[in-house]
Amino acid sequence: MTGWSVNGSFTAPIWGRNKMIRRSIAWATLVTLMVSAAPAALAQNTPAAADDAQDDKAPDEIVVTARKVTERLQDVPIAISAVSADKIAERDNVRVSELAAAVPNVTFSGGPLATITVRGVSSQSRYNPGFDSGIGVYIDGVVQGKSYTFDSPLYDVERVEFLRGPQGTLFGKNAIGGAISIVTRNPSFTPTGQFELSTGSFNRFEAQGFISAPLSSSLAVSVGGFRVKRDGYVRNLIDNRRFANDDSYGGRAKILWKPSDLVKLVLSADYLKEDNYGYVDEVSAGYGGPTGRYESNVDTPNLARRKTKGLALTADIETGFGATLTSITSYRWAENQRTNDSDVGPLSIVVSESASKQTQFSQEVRLSGKLAERINYLIGGYLFRQDTDNFAQSTFGPDSRFAPLRGQVGNTFGEADTEAVAAFASVDWELVDKLTATVGIRYTDEAKRLNYQQIGFPLIGAPNLPQEFDRISATDVSPTFTLRYQPSRDIMVYGTASKGFKSGGWNVDNITSPRITTFKALRFGDESLWNYELGIKAQFLDNRITFNADAFRQDYSNIQTPQLTQVLGGGGAVVAIVTNAASARLQGLEAELTVRPTGILTVNGVLGYTDAKYSRYTDGALNFSGNRLPGAPKWTGNLSATLRVPVSDDWSLGARGEYLYRSSTFGDRENSAARTTPSYASINLSAGIYGKHFDLVGFVNNLADKQDVILISEGGFPAPLGVGLNTLVTRQLGRTWGLRLAGRF
Repeated sequence: MTGWSVNGSFTAPIWGRNKMIRRSIAWATLVTLMVSAAPAALAQNTPAAADDAQDDKAPDEIVVTARKVTERLQDVPIAISAVSADKIAERDNVRVSELAAAVPNVTFSGGPLATITVRGVSSQSRYNPGFDSGIGVYIDGVVQGKSYTFDSPLYDVERVEFLRGPQGTLFGKNAIGGAISIVTRNPSFTPTGQFELSTGSFNRFEAQGFISAPLSSSLAVSVGGFRVKRDGYVRNLIDNRRFANDDSYGGRAKILWKPSDLVKLVLSADYLKEDNYGYVDEVSAGYGGPTGRYESNVDTPNLARRKTKGLALTADIETGFGATLTSITSYRWAENQRTNDSDVGPLSIVVSESASKQTQFSQEVRLSGKLAERINYLIGGYLFRQDTDNFAQSTFGPDSRFAPLRGQVGNTFGEADTEAVAAFASVDWELVDKLTATVGIRYTDEAKRLNYQQIGFPLIGAPNLPQEFDRISATDVSPTFTLRYQPSRDIMVYGTASKGFKSGGWNVDNITSPRITTFKALRFGDESLWNYELGIKAQFLDNRITFNADAFRQDYSNIQTPQLTQVLGGGGAVVAIVTNAASARLQGLEAELTVRPTGILTVNGVLGYTDAKYSRYTDGALNFSGNRLPGAPKWTGNLSATLRVPVSDDWSLGARGEYLYRSSTFGDRENSAARTTPSYASINLSAGIYGKHFDLVGFVNNLADKQDVILISEGGFPAPLGVGLNTLVTRQLGRTWGLRLAGRF
């Protein structure tokens, strides 16, 4: 049996693990040999495409790699927003989830069970090992296999790219709704470094830094790291402990080797550890309550622990025939542990635990270049292997009112593995001057295997299920068609049609129906999405005004819809049951505006609108057609202004103000009032002195100190299992302040 021991270490079966490791090592060895041999085969020095894009870049413009080649942001014919390192520092953002407020039609709730929604397509917040996210998160081109690895720190990030709409052709199956591409800094042959120290509300302490230096004319290294420690803002009445804290640290090291102008290899290693108490709801009425604001009343804390680490080797080789060969080889590990008080009260009635241990290997090889003066191409292949060992447990405590269940333990555990191979290609063809057509296609062949078992509670309907093996497979072809017209460097209009795909899986988030006698009955099917989009990207008045906008319609079929269902007698214990809804139509608008009226003032505006509704969805006698999709706000918006006033050659005074808005969302397919998250708004301010080598900045978030209720739910357990139900409240964090000292060389 798998599980977490008393000291917190994970024990799990390793079915199939050795075979995966042997294959992974073989692939990595083959790629390394190819890269090592490549320089000898090169005949001439061909400039990199990245250099061309950098030369064409105007000051303050961003270069991105959203289409696996280096391009100016304004030349990319897809809906993309990019946040540079400078803008991240201005916003005082610590994790990727905090950046979503700067992007239209994107929401991202952080933490170990991250939920991302892009244009109405959501990842799943509750952990289910048999379910994949529909939003892909990538770090330096490497996919992050599980949602508990998504919310990455930003201590050494060069930029973050948010791609909206399906990215199946170039990114693959888990980007049906969009992709978030995080690009970290590479070592430099010029010595550089930076640091930040912050303090603030709830005894917040944050330190982060990055340093890079050459070791020789062809070798450079960099090291970055961070440490965050903050007290919790929720006080537990029983023991006075503080929940919703932040205790995390991590780092990344890179080695850059450039034996010639034709070859660049980057080897990276990263590590992250978090050990937190999760947020626990207030009790507004009923069992264990009422409590006050930011107060809980539980006998068992919500633990939220995760650990990730990885290795990656990226090789870029300029060939002798005008093409660039790129290889990305990666191996990653991740662990996640959660413990929570299912009855959300002061008695020991039910405690739930879950844990997962994941390993993944990925290999991508691609070749890009020109076939002729008007034709650019990209072709590639991809291999992905993932093993997950998973464990979920519920324990009835001595205060349960049903004596036969006291001390009883139920476990659902096993392994869910994935293997996928893919081939992809994309061609840009300038049909006539200024008019370019793009055609892309990706073929994916994927197999998933399940090896699972459950020791349940037959007395209350949770069955015992013996160990069982199951297998599902899927193939898919995801095309992209784009037409782009660019009459000048400053204006581009485009239209695109693209398809996304996500394979099916299993509902293995605790099986609680006595009708289930086999894991095969827990399958759900593939889903797909077609996206149709028109957009414009424009700059005016010598780049003082930048305006990007798009309108989209998405036809979403066989939707994998998670439904939170009460189990073990109701109340606070829920599982996410995924079924395939029939179809939905998602349509909306997105706009981003940047205005620089003077050299000292920049104004940014972001607006997103999404109408995301089920077009046809019935479940037996229930009809949800016309209801809004869960987690999809109609409106998202952001308005900010940044002022920098020089006071000398090396110093300036600055201030920044920001207004954020997100409209209400539903938490279930019924669109019930009880699971509705109200609209959210916040004002954030910062001001400071900025220098050539040092900055000192103070900031206030949620200036109006709004402590609104953002979710109302139900907890506790009725008789005979518990002593009653309670009403739970999730509340927006109030006003916080901070002070940041930053330095650089």
